[in-house]
Amino acid sequence: MIKRSLPIVFVIFLLSTSAFAQTPAEIFAEMDNRKRASIAEISDMTRLKQVAGMCTLEYFEKATTESTDGRGAVDYMRLVPITEVSQRNSPDSAIANMSADDLDLTALVMEDAGAQMSTVFKSEAAGANLPGGIVPMLMNPPPNEPWLSADPADMGGMYATMFRAAAEGKRQDAAEELRVEQEAKADPFAAVARNTKMTGREKINGRPALKLITEGLNNRQTTDGGEFVLQTMHLWVDADHYVPLKFQVDGIATQNGESRKVSIGREDLDFQTYPGCGDVREPSKSIMRMAGIMSPEEQAQMAEASAKMAEFEQQMASMPAAQKEMIMRQMGPQLEMMRGMASGKGIEMVTELKAMRCNTGAPANNEYAVSLPMNMGSGCDGFQSPGSIMGGMGARAVASSSDTVAVDTGLVRMIQLDLARLGYETGEADGVLSRPTVVAITQFEAANGLEVTGRATPQLAGRLQAAVSALN
Repeated sequence: MIKRSLPIVFVIFLLSTSAFAQTPAEIFAEMDNRKRASIAEISDMTRLKQVAGMCTLEYFEKATTESTDGRGAVDYMRLVPITEVSQRNSPDSAIANMSADDLDLTALVMEDAGAQMSTVFKSEAAGANLPGGIVPMLMNPPPNEPWLSADPADMGGMYATMFRAAAEGKRQDAAEELRVEQEAKADPFAAVARNTKMTGREKINGRPALKLITEGLNNRQTTDGGEFVLQTMHLWVDADHYVPLKFQVDGIATQNGESRKVSIGREDLDFQTYPGCGDVREPSKSIMRMAGIMSPEEQAQMAEASAKMAEFEQQMASMPAAQKEMIMRQMGPQLEMMRGMASGKGIEMVTELKAMRCNTGAPANNEYAVSLPMNMGSGCDGFQSPGSIMGGMGARAVASSSDTVAVDTGLVRMIQLDLARLGYETGEADGVLSRPTVVAITQFEAANGLEVTGRATPQLAGRLQAAVSALN
């Protein structure tokens, strides 16, 4: 009886040891090979994603670069900025076809021309015998409405700010494209493979996974007043499809002479393929978790913000239902995130992939309407812009493309710069009406007794310029 069981035990032993025979380097190589093979027939990819209640559209195009590690030509998907897509859709736009240097030069010309025209305008107005007070009124509008100024110098200055913001945006886009290409040139796992070991198999959300641990990363990232040193990475790789199911990076943050533990992780759930996208596998849901990233000072500020948030919620309880609904639609996910941070749970952000299409070319401008403030908080369900082929998204349509063309990037960037000067956090001044920018706009509107809309308008830009001028 015992003798007959030996072959079975031996087979089980062989199967278990063969499963562990793969080295970390081989696992990483297989991940890279499968990822590259999955986009072999893909030229472009459009994804509809929902992040913390906000729906966004992302467009990627395949690009090729030469590797620096012997892999030869490497294909990768680069994120195409909304500004670039808008420029392609409007090829006759003068700004779209200008270089960053040209835009800076135009800004100088606008300022000089405005100053010269202002001198002539004031001289002619003085000799026109206009009724008293008319000229001062035209040249000095109310502080909260600077856009009403008839002074060419004021108008030239506003346009110059917009041109400079557009120039900075083009430089930022170029720098980001170079960064992504540099990352694609080198195998991201080559540097850590030698310090990685496989520790076994586990089930992650029902999927068989290979568990890898990398120690001694010593990855240093400098921050204001300190640095993060990432030391250990735990990675769970799908044993069948070789996609990352989960990872966690642990390290130490040092700021102002104090150290604390930091943990950053992500969990990818329910990988799927999508019609027309070949073997590309994307998670339908991802959860990003970050703990320990706030300094003691930031934690104190968060505690103070939490107290103010409690007061704000009490005020909301007495608001009319329509006003309360509007605020929660725009700021609900952010308030929920702040609650988690204030409770010491850290930051948790959920991303859902609602739809994906491939090889269909760049989206139309009106498809980016999902990112406009009017749609914040309502998510992606039930949204479908005219002509969209995302499919299956319901029937809440937008009236026409003229109503949904992406917000002017120059105007948004000018608003972002002024908000930053006033101490509001908007994220990158990139001309994209991002969630942090919308939140900053609503904060400014609420603080100044304005209707809370979260929209980037010329009127808002004027009020911000007036507030900035009052600081000088």
